[in-house]
Amino acid sequence: MARPNATEPHTPPVYLGASLTPGSQTPVDSTPASSASTYDTRAPPSQAAGLEDADPVKDAESSSAAPALGRSGTRLSFKPDTKERAADVKDELMRRQRSRRGDAAVAATATPGRLERVGSTASQCNRCASPNYPASALSLTQTRSQDPSAIYIDWPPNDPENPFNWPKGQRWLLAMTCFFFTTCTAFNATGYPIAAPAVVEALDTTTTLYLLGNTLHLIAVAVTPMILAPASEVYGRRPIFLVATFLFTVLFIPQALAPNIAAILISRWFQGMAGSVGNSMAAGLASDLFVAKDRGFVMSLYAVCVFLAQGASPALTTITLAHHSWRVAFWWYGAVALLGFACMVLFMKETRGPVLLSRRARRLTKETGKLHRCRADDERLSVAIMIRISLVRPFQYLLLEPTVLSFSLWIGFLWGLIFISLEAVPIVFAEYGWDATEQSLVLLTLTLGGALGYGFNFHQERLYARQTKKYGGKPPPEARLYYACAGAVVVPVGLFIFAWTGQPSVHPAAPIVGLTIFATALFPIYLAVFSYLGDVYERYASSALAAQSFLRNVLGGCFPLFSASMYRQLTPRIASTVLGALAVALGIVPFILFRYGDRIRQHSKAAMALQREEREAIEFFEKEEARLRAKEERRLRRERAQRQRDQEGVIGEEKVVEEEGEHEDEREEMEEARDDADRTEDDEKAAAAEGKDDEDLELGRTRSKPSQLGRRMSSCDCAGGMPSVSIS
Repeated sequence: MARPNATEPHTPPVYLGASLTPGSQTPVDSTPASSASTYDTRAPPSQAAGLEDADPVKDAESSSAAPALGRSGTRLSFKPDTKERAADVKDELMRRQRSRRGDAAVAATATPGRLERVGSTASQCNRCASPNYPASALSLTQTRSQDPSAIYIDWPPNDPENPFNWPKGQRWLLAMTCFFFTTCTAFNATGYPIAAPAVVEALDTTTTLYLLGNTLHLIAVAVTPMILAPASEVYGRRPIFLVATFLFTVLFIPQALAPNIAAILISRWFQGMAGSVGNSMAAGLASDLFVAKDRGFVMSLYAVCVFLAQGASPALTTITLAHHSWRVAFWWYGAVALLGFACMVLFMKETRGPVLLSRRARRLTKETGKLHRCRADDERLSVAIMIRISLVRPFQYLLLEPTVLSFSLWIGFLWGLIFISLEAVPIVFAEYGWDATEQSLVLLTLTLGGALGYGFNFHQERLYARQTKKYGGKPPPEARLYYACAGAVVVPVGLFIFAWTGQPSVHPAAPIVGLTIFATALFPIYLAVFSYLGDVYERYASSALAAQSFLRNVLGGCFPLFSASMYRQLTPRIASTVLGALAVALGIVPFILFRYGDRIRQHSKAAMALQREEREAIEFFEKEEARLRAKEERRLRRERAQRQRDQEGVIGEEKVVEEEGEHEDEREEMEEARDDADRTEDDEKAAAAEGKDDEDLELGRTRSKPSQLGRRMSSCDCAGGMPSVSIS
């Protein structure tokens, strides 16, 4: 704790949960609760600006420490590059604009020097919060709600209940528990088509009708996260995970006992709805537990699990069918899913920060008898509004944003090729006289390619780190596309090798090498889609990612319906050549974005809104920094004058200095009030000129209805806020 300045009285520590009334300098409730941590409003000089210990701000999924605006008696230190910290103050801009109109939080006066937090609050969104922001970065706010006497709480520094501060081993255990469930869902998606011949014969149906079960499954995987995302906002991750894994496991029973194809199709649809949770919430859980600099490694390992399951499932399913009936294969799937459900029950705990903070507020209310709340409680939209946004906004992005549309078509086509390979490989290698087991082993190239691609991804991360250093912490999104451009060239090469060498006159190792090259090149492309769209659309990244996930899963489910007949009618050579040619045509997407990405974003409504916010944030921070420096200089001048006059024996100098400081503070407040009025007038003029924004896009405009402004931040599209990213 910093030593109080000689010229001002010592300020006692403020306990977590203390709320201040406007114009007051004493907490309404200064009694420490038994379960609440405490912190002091005075920060050490090394943490005065709250920047030196901050995590890098990045994303579709970034975690930032909030810089404090300083106070009297605290030494200031600022980094020279203000652009690097621009994202940290975007949310503060919107909060201040709402505050000026009387629609949201009203800053409280905590000490003689104003204490406010610039940036996102941990209670708003885990992606926007920093796990280790200094005490001086916290703000005490009183939010206008139904009960103005409510005590508002936030995470104090290094709180052990904050998911970011949990032990590393515990966080990785939670992540791997989620990843195992995702592996189960991916295993089921690629293993299901392998059982087609046995099921078709046993149930007297057609191959197309049986494969329709996988189409329904993947469409459910694509659509359901848009509905379940608001549920995780309100109820948290753990209840959704438990219900989903239970239903996913139980629904194997009607498939294993199915008397007809209708039972399989119906159960596959509902199983896809349950299994979508393992895919969509993985990115959100990673945002809950890991800071931005560690999240890339976590998600790349997650992608490896998906590729591992997609390659291993066909081989294991074929081996099972060679010795048992198709019903045993479904029982075996159910046993693996049951293991995943057991892991969820034993190891999974709630990870969503705002939900945990809301529970703490309710616990404190029960223990103390005084109402405690967190900002997330007031800012959360209704479930109906969140579902409507989740369902409408991704399709708007898919149709109106050229970046989202082009990337979605590209990755959707490449993802569909994985499911086409499940039909093409048996046809091609049957010409070599291989049996079903030997043919299925070829699909292990997907697993091998994923592992090789994971290794190449380390170099992509180094290239991105180099660009990060070059651009002062905020490189252009195109820095994510180096290996995506390389993959766009290599993918057609692998397809052409598979097409032109997959014949009995050529050694079977040649087409196997072609498939391995294809899978290796697909891995960095797959990761680049998520990271690039996340960097471009930032807080709206979940909508962009949900759009590409929808199209990707739909194409992955539809391609197998015609792939077998295409390979038989066109011959494997021609069919694979056509697919390679389409890969060449769509492979131009990353090169166009790499060269003209900035120009394309200038015509993007969502991207331009983010750029405007960043410019406003930079201007705001520069003005605030200049104001604080001037205030600090005045304080130092007063201290020097006081010391000089004390040495000269001047009596009553403290009173003179105090009156002088009060007059200067009054002048500062008047100047700030005029500046606020000018900014408000400029905002209203800009609003009238630009017209009414699209309400469903919610692009951070400050002209929303007053009933929604106070809770606007709950629609933040964080990887964790709206977990609608589907992997398999």
